[in-house]
Amino acid sequence: MHLNILAEFIAEQLKNRISFRKARKKAIELTEQTDTKGIQIQSGGVLTKKRLTR
Repeated sequence: MHLNILAEFIAEQLKNRISFRKARKKAIELTEQTDTKGIQIQSGGVLTKKRLTR
């Protein structure tokens, strides 16, 4: 699987308000279907609009 396509898939999932954990799990499943040796996913920033501290 091409890396840019996978990155766009994850970005689209996050735009559709799918949780990062579900998007990450689905991306890993998709790469396991191909002959990819491994995958590394990084994200930064606040993915939800909830406040982190109270």
